[in-house]
Amino acid sequence: GGGGGGGAAATGGEAGAAAAAATPRCLYLHAMKVGVDLRLQQYRAVLLEIEEKVRAAPQTPLSYLYNALSAWRIELSALADLTRRVSSGEVRGARLLDLLEGPGVVGIPLVEAAFATVAVPCRRVLANQLSAWLLHGLLLDDAAEFFVQPPAGGEAAVDSWQSHIIQEDLLPASIPLRVADKLLFIGKATVIFNSRRSDLTLSHPYLEDADVQWVEQQLAQLHKSESRVLNIGLLETTVDTLRARTAQSMWDMMTRVGKLGPLIGALRDYMLLGKGQLFLELYQQADSFLRLPMGATTEADAKAAYSRAASFLQCDGTSEFGWFTLMVRPPRYAPAGPDVASGDGWAEIGFAVSVPWPMQLIFTDEVIAKYNSLFCFLLRTTRVQLGLQKAWTEQMWKLKKRRKADTTATYTRLSSLRAKMAFLVDNLQYFLHVDVLDAQFSTMMAAIDRSRDFDAICEAHDNFLTALLVQTFRKSPTVCKLLGEILNLCQDFCALSSHKELWEQTRGFAELERIEVAFEKQSQFLFTMLSSVGDRDHLGQLLLRIDFNHYLSSKSSE
Repeated sequence: GGGGGGGAAATGGEAGAAAAAATPRCLYLHAMKVGVDLRLQQYRAVLLEIEEKVRAAPQTPLSYLYNALSAWRIELSALADLTRRVSSGEVRGARLLDLLEGPGVVGIPLVEAAFATVAVPCRRVLANQLSAWLLHGLLLDDAAEFFVQPPAGGEAAVDSWQSHIIQEDLLPASIPLRVADKLLFIGKATVIFNSRRSDLTLSHPYLEDADVQWVEQQLAQLHKSESRVLNIGLLETTVDTLRARTAQSMWDMMTRVGKLGPLIGALRDYMLLGKGQLFLELYQQADSFLRLPMGATTEADAKAAYSRAASFLQCDGTSEFGWFTLMVRPPRYAPAGPDVASGDGWAEIGFAVSVPWPMQLIFTDEVIAKYNSLFCFLLRTTRVQLGLQKAWTEQMWKLKKRRKADTTATYTRLSSLRAKMAFLVDNLQYFLHVDVLDAQFSTMMAAIDRSRDFDAICEAHDNFLTALLVQTFRKSPTVCKLLGEILNLCQDFCALSSHKELWEQTRGFAELERIEVAFEKQSQFLFTMLSSVGDRDHLGQLLLRIDFNHYLSSKSSE
């Protein structure tokens, strides 16, 4: 029985040891213990001195003991309060420095000195964590105490620019958020460099050995100081110098090691329809089945048509072509907006993009989804423009073939409506591709050419994409819906104008009347709505063109 009890006790002890080993070590708590113990060494020395005094002179009065220890009462009380607040979980991690540097101990020299002693090992932990993060992209932080942490859930990839975030509830008050953001940038850049070291030609991620030693020396001074307060000036100076070097290295990686220029150009060619001839050929190859609802073979047929179009134009042999795969409902596909949804296969195609490393830092899945939104809208507008051109060709052919008075009357009516529609759509297309896409693309490339900083590249591209989404009305649901209705009317007209019954004056005139009235109403409404936009500097040319001869503005005033 005793042996069994001993075995159970041993098993329990092993379980306790395993649980203790599995519990992450709190570095700042341990450092505080070291600091408190270091400060109490002086108190113990005083106690030993008193003990020797009492042994040598048993008649030593209590007043001597009181006077000898009175200086420690305030200090011990402050250390006890510090221990209580930390033990209660009021603060944890790097925020422990706030208790040591807070204003509550100012003006009490003994307490200031005690807290300064405790702060030194805690700052040593912070300095070591900063060194590991800045120079190696590592988190020496099993207990999640450092203010840089992976995002909740850890869903971001290691080499993603969203791989780490600032945990503000762990950020010491002595470190401003602007400095923390710079620290985050440097560490994330180091993580990115280290994730693909084999892809780079640099012997060190981005610093020379002498620079690494300088950073280590600067960070070491943070905990060597006997001051109670963190030397934020020294830290910020070090971080600013390091960030400038890192940003330059990131820019070099993007523009030299990476393929920033070719990728931006390819995005413009494929997802913003810069290769107009390619999509004209795709339209001719695929419109017969993509204008129908999606079927089981629609995606395969669309891919085949896209390959034939690219082969016909001899652009399928480039590396840029291989980055873009035409597919139905690409990754992060969002349902088409009211100006894109047309119930056919065209509305559901987009591109899956194989972004070359390290371009995924800028061109994330969310960014590619925004490009796909632009692609769907631009493709829809282009298809309507091509459809109106095809309708004109069919009208001319039928007029030439029949040569009858009634046919001429039908042609005049159709031609007039088609001309109005084509005028609006052509000017919308010119606005989108020249006034918006070309202008914003030139602005972005000029900003990138001037920059020598990774953040400047990101900012230039973000401004470009935001301007496109705003100026192509992606951010205005009302305008999107109105444009969708106008484009639907144009497509209804294209389908109606090819009907044999309409030309023979047997059917279709009621539908033609509906389209005429609705288009006149909606185009007038579009002009009125765009004219009422508060900030419409970018709309000036569009409004000027569609209001040719003041036709729409004069009708608005009626």
